[in-house]
Amino acid sequence: NLNDTAETLILVKLAQAYDGNDPDLAMDYVQQSLSLSEQIGYKKGIGNAYNMMAIINATQGDYITSLNLYNKALLIRKEIGDKRGTAGSLINIGSIYSNLGNYPEALKNYFTGLKITEQIGEQQFMENALNNIGFVYMKQENYPEALKIFFANKKIQEKKGDKYGLGYTYRNIS
Repeated sequence: NLNDTAETLILVKLAQAYDGNDPDLAMDYVQQSLSLSEQIGYKKGIGNAYNMMAIINATQGDYITSLNLYNKALLIRKEIGDKRGTAGSLINIGSIYSNLGNYPEALKNYFTGLKITEQIGEQQFMENALNNIGFVYMKQENYPEALKIFFANKKIQEKKGDKYGLGYTYRNIS
């Protein structure tokens, strides 16, 4: 039912809106979305709900729960052939590993997500992955690689006219 799938998306958007200032309410909305998605067999909605639950947990600093939820979302997104969602999940998983200080695993996930973004032409995720990769290289004090990645991202952002992204990349370069 189109109305039900739209409702699941709205509930996730509400969760996004409340994530930063009322995580309990955000979790309530996303749990409603998950429940409805499971009820109607809407796998994309289930993946979206797990992803949002992971975001909420990461915001609260619960990286292990977040990692488990991102992996659940990843499995579903792969199963249904959602390449954009798969790339997003991989990049998010990379961020959790980066936060946990597991840089090899972070890079592995970032590069896998980046490859998918390049295949499907998803510019925003591509920019995010490149900045995250550069940031990991900075943490590892591998400044030549970090600069190489940031300058590659700068080219993409200039071509796209992404002034906000360019500002972030210039900050990283400096």
